[in-house]
Amino acid sequence: MKRLGAFAAMGILLLSGCRRAGDLSPAEVLQRSMAASAQLQSVDYEGTASLSQATSAMTLQTTAKLQGTLSHGGQQTSFSADIEGTTKHAGQPAKAFHLLGDVVSESQNLFVRARTVSPELLPSGAGQEVINVWWSIPGAEPSSVQSLTPDPQFLRAQASVVTVTGDKGLDSINGRDAYRYAVTIDPERLVALMKSTAEQQGKPFDPVTARGQFARYDTIGELWIDAETFFPHRLQWTITSKGDPPSERMEFSVDLRHHNAAAPIILPENPQVLDTGLLENILSAVPTISLFH
Repeated sequence: MKRLGAFAAMGILLLSGCRRAGDLSPAEVLQRSMAASAQLQSVDYEGTASLSQATSAMTLQTTAKLQGTLSHGGQQTSFSADIEGTTKHAGQPAKAFHLLGDVVSESQNLFVRARTVSPELLPSGAGQEVINVWWSIPGAEPSSVQSLTPDPQFLRAQASVVTVTGDKGLDSINGRDAYRYAVTIDPERLVALMKSTAEQQGKPFDPVTARGQFARYDTIGELWIDAETFFPHRLQWTITSKGDPPSERMEFSVDLRHHNAAAPIILPENPQVLDTGLLENILSAVPTISLFH
C-alpha cells in the first residue's frame, strides 16, 4: 500500500510537470493576436540581439541591448541602445567599436543623445562636444533608427506571416498564461505583407528580388501569446544564411510588457539642432542590427 501511494504521488508530480494544453487552435490564437496587436497603443519592450558575418574580405561580430517604449500606436517611440562589436578586414587587426545612446521619435521629429561613442565612429571634425547632448533632427527619421523600433504593424506581422511548426502548450511568462509556439517564416505571406505595405506608402517593391533574398536564409523562432488578451509577450528568432558554414547568423529576443499601460514618453527639453549628415555618418559607421524590419 505504501508503495502504491508512492507511485501515485510520483504520478501526480509527473503530470503536474507536463505541458498544459490550450483551449484554442494555433490558427485561432494567431488570428486573435493579429486583432489584439492592431489595438495596441503602448508597450514597454526589452531586447537583445547578436549578428555575425564572415566573408573572405571581412568578419563582423555585433551585439545590441535595447530597452524602450512605444506609445500612441507607434507614433511615439523612446529607447536606449547599447551596441558593441568588432570588425576585422583581411590583413588588418581587429577593431572594436561601442555606441551607447538614447533615441526619442515623435511623428517626423527625431531626438538623439550619444552617451558613449568610439572615437573612430565620429566623423572628422566632431569631438566630445557632441556627447551627452540631446540633438533634434526635424523631419528626419533614418532607417537605421527605425530598424530598432517595433511598431504595431511589426507585431501584427508576427502572427500573420508565420507557420506554426510546434505547439508547446501553455507557458507562464510575466505572471501570465501564454500560448507558446515554435514557428518559422512563410515567405509568400511575408512577400504579400511587404507588397501591401509598399503600396500603402507609395514605394516600389520587387517581389521577385524579395523572394530571392528570403530563399538565402533559414528562420526558426518562438512566440509567446497571452492566453487571455492575445498580446505577444515574447518573440525569439534565429536567422541563418544557407551554406556550410553559414556566412551570416542573427539571433534576437524581445520581451514586451505593460501592454496599453506603458508610462508616457517625455520629449527632451531644449535640444540642439543637429545636421542630418552628421548623424547619418555616425550611423553608417555602425553595422546595423535590424531587429524589427
